[in-house]
Amino acid sequence: MRRVRFTEAARRATLVAQAEAGERGGNRLLPAHLLYALLVTAPISATGLLARLEIAVESLRDALLPHLQGAGFVAEQGIRPSEAFRRVNDRAHAAMRDLGDRALDSRHLLLGIAAESEGTAARLLADHGASYEVLRAACESRGRLAAIRRWFGGRRS
Repeated sequence: MRRVRFTEAARRATLVAQAEAGERGGNRLLPAHLLYALLVTAPISATGLLARLEIAVESLRDALLPHLQGAGFVAEQGIRPSEAFRRVNDRAHAAMRDLGDRALDSRHLLLGIAAESEGTAARLLADHGASYEVLRAACESRGRLAAIRRWFGGRRS
């Protein structure tokens, strides 16, 4: 099994999500913490994707804030990923493979969150017009454009 490379933006978003979970008083890392981290660290691929879809990042972030409170922090336990966070991570890896990318990026994390059908973060994304289907279509169109640019190698007619 090959080891997956993470982009700096994806790594940073995951670390910020862990910090947010602890600061907000919980031991469980949730998809909502990851979405919040993606919105506040502003990795270009995730926020750029939302901007292209004309999603108001500030409005989404504000709607997410009430859902970030934890249920009590116990220092000895540390921060652990919830089952929902693990599913998001698995779906992000699947999205990376499906899109033919070589490294896990913040947009893959965004897709993983949107694919989590039961969660608050996915519901808020969908409520703001960024459902999994919409995000996936935007990622695929971006990938086709990049492939066309690679194919032509910047040749001018």
